[in-house]
Amino acid sequence: MEGSTGGWRCPSCGKEGNTGKFCIRCGKPHAPLIWTCQVCGRCDNTGEFCVGCGTRKVNSTGTEISGQPQKIADPGVAPDVSLTGQQQINVQSDGNANSKSLFVAVGIAILCAAGYFGYGYYIEQRYDAKCEEVLASATEMGQSVKGIGGLSGDAESDETKNIVQQIDDEIQRMEAAREALNKAEAPDDKKTQKKNILAFIETNKDVLEKANQVLKNKDFVIDRKSGEKLDSMYDEFKNAMEAVNQLEDVNIKGTDMKEISQIDQLPHNLQSYVEKKLARDHTAYREKMKFYQQRLENDNETLKQKNELVFLPQEVVVSGHDLLVRGMFYNGTSDRITGFKGMSVDLTLRNLEDEVLSIQNYEWTDTKLSRMFIPPKTIAPWKYTIRLPGKADGIGTYNNFQFHAHDIHWVAARI
Repeated sequence: MEGSTGGWRCPSCGKEGNTGKFCIRCGKPHAPLIWTCQVCGRCDNTGEFCVGCGTRKVNSTGTEISGQPQKIADPGVAPDVSLTGQQQINVQSDGNANSKSLFVAVGIAILCAAGYFGYGYYIEQRYDAKCEEVLASATEMGQSVKGIGGLSGDAESDETKNIVQQIDDEIQRMEAAREALNKAEAPDDKKTQKKNILAFIETNKDVLEKANQVLKNKDFVIDRKSGEKLDSMYDEFKNAMEAVNQLEDVNIKGTDMKEISQIDQLPHNLQSYVEKKLARDHTAYREKMKFYQQRLENDNETLKQKNELVFLPQEVVVSGHDLLVRGMFYNGTSDRITGFKGMSVDLTLRNLEDEVLSIQNYEWTDTKLSRMFIPPKTIAPWKYTIRLPGKADGIGTYNNFQFHAHDIHWVAARI
């Protein structure tokens, strides 16, 4: 109850003498006093004067209540100033609901923030993992580049074949790393790095492909045609290197990609290989030509041991559309050869070990030889040409041949 001079009594804890808006012991707010006017009977007054007739509160009595102030009813309607038990529960429930809503909102905000930072962490970790794959690929590339510098120049050697296979495998790994990185989302501060890394992979993959073309070239570079072929391959490589030189510097976790891949050393190493190959090819070509010539001479000596008429080939040349086989007949018998009727010939042309043309069992004769004369164990005193019409059409370069005349028919006179 509110006193006239001693302050008001807290209905919650019983503290008397409170003069402010809150209890000085428990902190409860001072509930408004609802009073009934004794003049007009108005029962919802809370102020100093009656809202119905204006009579001051000193002329009336009132009852103090705790809790929230009541809504002021319309004039003339007596308000129900009491709170039922269910109403008190509803008031408490509303308070609890508001508190729960606040906790839920805060919780959602925390979860959203955690999800945002967690997803960002996942993106960065996944992107970094793909960059690690690129870095490993570049390291392997450096080993291959270094290996090129140590090659002898022999395209047929196991060392060269191994490096060629390593580079082919490396190209596939680089492409797989490029595809994986391209699909990985980069953090905002690494999007430019990702673009530069992808460009680095693409240009370096192209350079390796062009370098491998040079290493795979097993042709002997011994003439203009083979020289132009090698020059064309090397020019393609140099053009690809120009694109590499235009690249921005690329670093992954402080590692310079150009340095780890040794891409700047590739031109020097490949040029060293080409120079060795040219020197080796010229030496090897001369040795092979000696071998082919010796083989021809040995084959002819073997033919001369036969007891029959044989043809000893010396060269094969192109004349328009025809092939001309030049050589001499040898009489290996003990009789005089007095005439020639015909024979079958086999001819194989090769460019080193690669077959260019093969002719089998070609029937050949010449009426001019119907009266040939060759003494026993003697080579004919003239060089003869066997013409093979139309056999030169469409053939490529050749530098050695093997010729065999068989089923030779001749006329002889016994001595």
